[in-house]
Amino acid sequence: ATRTVCSGEILQNNHQGNLALGQAEYFKMLRMKTGELFALACELGGLLAGGDPRETRALREYGMALGTAYQVYDDCLDLFGSEAEVGKSLGTDIASGKATLPVILLCEQAGPEIATQLGQMIGRWDADQLNILRGWLSEFNTLEQSQSRLESCLAEAREALGKVGDSGHRDALEELTHFLAQQSVELGVS
Repeated sequence: ATRTVCSGEILQNNHQGNLALGQAEYFKMLRMKTGELFALACELGGLLAGGDPRETRALREYGMALGTAYQVYDDCLDLFGSEAEVGKSLGTDIASGKATLPVILLCEQAGPEIATQLGQMIGRWDADQLNILRGWLSEFNTLEQSQSRLESCLAEAREALGKVGDSGHRDALEELTHFLAQQSVELGVS
């Protein structure tokens, strides 16, 4: 797991500033980083609780899907959240050249002119740049598209949980998927 997470971090660093990053590569990085961490935590929890191999595999699948969904949420929060709720400056991912799902969707749909302008903005990032970017993201409905992808990941997580026996622990994991879905819905709502 450590090797996978480190490889994912290296892959992300190699793509820094690459706004032409595709969705497949983006999701590969998410699975290698946050997905792998969540997957390992869930798998180890299953092992420590005495789960059988089928349940332990299902918990790993759940963790991978939940971790991926969480990272999509976190990437959206950086662009669509408020500084008050996040507790830090917004736009830090794009300011550092990190392509996130909303930005990838924007670059895929908006064409080269906006992608070029966005690339030029990265080195001189400020609140005005974030407002311009938010306008473009809104115009191309990237929040809604990102929320849809997040919900697909959560559906995978719930499906994996269906392979785990009934228990209060499973219910708590199910509740995590509902909580993350609700947090996602609240993004961008003023």
